[in-house]
Amino acid sequence: MDGDSDQDVLITGEMDDWGTRIAILYLNDGTGRFAEDTINVFEGVDLSAVVFSDLNIDGDLDLILAGRTSTGFRTTKWFSNDGTGHFTRVLNHGFKNVIEASIATADVDGDDDKDVFIIGLTAADIPVGNLYLNMGGNVAVKEQPPAAQRNAVRLYPNPNAFGKVFLEYNSNQSQTLQIAMIDLNGKTMFERACPVALGLNTLSLDYANLTNGMYWIRMVEHGKVEYLPLVVNDLDK
Repeated sequence: MDGDSDQDVLITGEMDDWGTRIAILYLNDGTGRFAEDTINVFEGVDLSAVVFSDLNIDGDLDLILAGRTSTGFRTTKWFSNDGTGHFTRVLNHGFKNVIEASIATADVDGDDDKDVFIIGLTAADIPVGNLYLNMGGNVAVKEQPPAAQRNAVRLYPNPNAFGKVFLEYNSNQSQTLQIAMIDLNGKTMFERACPVALGLNTLSLDYANLTNGMYWIRMVEHGKVEYLPLVVNDLDK
């Protein structure tokens, strides 16, 4: 985190006094000895998730931190790293405040910056899963509207452990969709052209020998690109 080529540690959670939450960065001196960072003071959270990723394309790792504060509020915060381990909070980023979160970053739209996918529970305990497209790194991310607002698309079963997933798509015309499965590193696992007819179509997408984790199903329709998250979770793997 501080650019000295060793691995530092950030720990979040609730202390054993049942009330105090922490989010503490411990800096490595290069020999495996750690000291608590006294410069960056993050608000403590539990039911939390943390991810380090270069969101503003400046070559260092920024921080996204989500969880429940000591006052019981839900929060999701983005902190920009200056390259030496000094963090500044980025405001007006658009991330929803959640607890029991999971966060992943990847370049899902091919524009060479890291986009953000966050799942969790909102203040009303409503489960959400939102893809936020990075609009150039130095500006706020833009939330991608839910699929129901764009096209009638459904991916099931999801999570999936069967080697086959179904894409249900309600098309307003006969056309050919370009469908691909992509991992979080941007590697294409398969890509194919799928003809669809006017009305409701169900496409069967087979996959094999995938490790457990999150993938993206990319659908291209008349130049418009849509990404649907797919979780592969086979307990036998």
